[in-house]
Amino acid sequence: MKYMLITIAAVIIAGSGLSSRATDSDRLFPNDRLTVVEVIMDTNDWDMMRREHHDLFTAPAPESGHRASPYNYYRATAIIDGERIENVGIRKKGFLGSASAHRPSLKLNFDKFVKGREFRGLDLMTLNNNDQDASQLKQYLAYKLFNEGGVESPRCALTKVTVNGKYLGVYSHVESVNKQFVKRRFGDGKGNLYEGQGADFRKGFFDKFEKKTNKKKSDYSDVEALTRALESDQESLFKSLEKVLNVDQYLRYWTMESLVGHRDSYSANQNNFLIYNEPKSGQFHFIPWGTDGAFEWRETKYSAFKRPDSVKAEGYVAHRIYKHPDGPMRYRQQMRSHLETVWNEKVLLAELKRMQALVAPHVHLPEEAFKKGVSQLETYIKRRRAMFEPELSGAAPEWKLPLRKPRTSNSEPLGTITGSFKTIFGVAPNHPDARGTIEVTIDGMTRQFDGTNVTGSVRDGAFRTGYPIVSVTAQEDGTMRGMSFYLIIDPDFFGSNQEQPIDGYTVFSQLRQSTGNPPVISRLGYMVGTVRIESAGMEKGDLISGTLEAKIRGRAKPADWKD
Repeated sequence: MKYMLITIAAVIIAGSGLSSRATDSDRLFPNDRLTVVEVIMDTNDWDMMRREHHDLFTAPAPESGHRASPYNYYRATAIIDGERIENVGIRKKGFLGSASAHRPSLKLNFDKFVKGREFRGLDLMTLNNNDQDASQLKQYLAYKLFNEGGVESPRCALTKVTVNGKYLGVYSHVESVNKQFVKRRFGDGKGNLYEGQGADFRKGFFDKFEKKTNKKKSDYSDVEALTRALESDQESLFKSLEKVLNVDQYLRYWTMESLVGHRDSYSANQNNFLIYNEPKSGQFHFIPWGTDGAFEWRETKYSAFKRPDSVKAEGYVAHRIYKHPDGPMRYRQQMRSHLETVWNEKVLLAELKRMQALVAPHVHLPEEAFKKGVSQLETYIKRRRAMFEPELSGAAPEWKLPLRKPRTSNSEPLGTITGSFKTIFGVAPNHPDARGTIEVTIDGMTRQFDGTNVTGSVRDGAFRTGYPIVSVTAQEDGTMRGMSFYLIIDPDFFGSNQEQPIDGYTVFSQLRQSTGNPPVISRLGYMVGTVRIESAGMEKGDLISGTLEAKIRGRAKPADWKD
């Protein structure tokens, strides 16, 4: 039997082995040096595990509850700081942004196969791959700020991962939010803990809460009570909320979400959050999660609604409070408090510089991509206060965006696309050797886009930085219509003459259309199918060529598709 050696090194202080003492867990979350964790598992198990993923584009969204997890636990041996632990459970984690096959996010479960076992006071280690963060530092800084801002939040350290001698790069070790966490932070782990992914406190979103503690009790009356409180009239809203929600804690959480630019949070996207009902008070507390999407400017390019810089109010709790006559005043008071006490640019920039120096020798990305990611984070820190201050004085900015409608499906079939492409890796756009064809069929109408330009490069952005990307743009002859798409390809499968699935994980692709002069660009949908990479290489001058055949999945057909 062949085995694969996985080496994981984290920004953790060496410890003394297995222990049930909760105080030992602090030793897993320092910020000043690297420690090695090794995992030994069957090679075939590793290959199967890293290819597991959700079906996001063709499977219908569940009408109620959560999607069934596609991830399975496998047996492994973990060696952490030289301490060997047999029969550890290991599985892949992540939904889309962090669900890579090349560098999968991981969970190590110490009591999966040995009930009640802990390592230094933890039963789980959550290792996130930072695939959406070229700086590698967003999660570390975001959780640090949440904690300093009076929000019960996970601890976070930095991690580097090596698989059988193959280095995977810097990961984040984020404290798992479970019964251990709430007992440590609240002094009592008997309350109900829920995870929210696409969840909210109103019809169509309510049943998306997943219970993380007391799972055997199918009692959601505490969530229902918060839902009813939000239905109160303006006069009694805060009085009703205070009975079931720690409003001051929520304001600290909410304003910090906005301050750190957490684009995929509860108040921005009804996603990546947990709530805990503290038994003594009967009040819910909000807990942040998934902060690799933090420190990002708000995207308004494809939105007709101009959102304020300082406010996110798409979650129903945020929406109701901000729409209350006293809501903006309380919100702005708390935001000013964060800016005065927590958001210290000098301190933050010094910490960023210190952590950059610590992480730099271990980053798997091209040096320039890492430096650019850190530079963007630095710019964010320097500019955030100036963006907020005009909205924190004078009249409070309005929130005009209506509440989101529940999604009944991921996407609908819109049509098909076939194409071919050829380019030289690393060449500038419009190179004579960069060409291709696109044929798109929607509603039985086929259009060919012959004026095609193709580029091959290393992905540079907030999503899967460092991956090979093939970008194709084309213009329909004699019209103002254009099509473009890109293929972000898992580096492990970017080989010569290999057919790979366009599934959002092995290969990720979006299709966009442009109309008019100057062109207006909009997202048409996602591509689901296969691509054959006939020639490939990631060195400048390497030939890139291939063909693709896919279905187009989206939510709306092109308005001008028919003449």
